Amino acid sequence: MFSNEKFERLVAIYEEHIEQKGDLKSDELDMPHFKNDRLFEFLLADEVLNVFEGIIEPNIGLWSSHFICKEPKIGRRTPW
Repeated sequence: MFSNEKFERLVAIYEEHIEQKGDLKSDELDMPHFKNDRLFEFLLADEVLNVFEGIIEPNIGLWSSHFICKEPKIGRRTPW
């Protein structure tokens, strides 16, 4: 969806969140855009909005964001 350069910036933000998560489990990194304004570049990107506008019309609101990750051998069970 994003250019390689833009995706690499998103990965860098994600890796920062993982490094700074403290005692939180990886699946508890809910709403990271509250802590990091840089995520709005991705959450409100034309590449994303164009996909959803075709499905739910152009009146879109950002309700939540979440990094979905599961570290190996730790964390909660994740059913298929």
